[in-house]
Amino acid sequence: MRASWWAGVAILCLATAPAAHAADGGIKGTVTNAATKTPVANAVVMVDGPIVSAAAGARATVEQRNDAFVPHVLAIAAGTTVDFPNRDAHLHNVFSASPVKRFDLGMYGEGESKSVTFDVPGVIRVGCNAHPKMEAFIVVHPNPYVAVTDARGVYTISGVP
Repeated sequence: MRASWWAGVAILCLATAPAAHAADGGIKGTVTNAATKTPVANAVVMVDGPIVSAAAGARATVEQRNDAFVPHVLAIAAGTTVDFPNRDAHLHNVFSASPVKRFDLGMYGEGESKSVTFDVPGVIRVGCNAHPKMEAFIVVHPNPYVAVTDARGVYTISGVP
């Protein structure tokens, strides 16, 4: 297992050997800080393995709620479309200046949603021009075998060949 840090996002890669049988399985675990023995929330855990694009029509959501992006960290397979609905009673803007994916969805109000498809693997920092403290991270992986740890540091990756 190897760990990387980029812009405050922990990324852990798990290497797998080819499966001896055709059944799909899962990987479960807990990520903890080795020095403090405390759980690590919002760490991205991914299987370093086959390149498999997202299923056709794969979608995920990052809401703008209470002047925050929810979830703060999202891990997806390349080819996934992410919806950015505004749940606040005022305008928000969703943009990224990240080299992996640059976009600016402009300002839009409560109840509106705009979308972006993420085709290239990498880490994308998302922000709001109207609210500089708002930020989220989208980690695009070459396959769907990826998860984000919860507040207890727990993750589950399902359907691993």
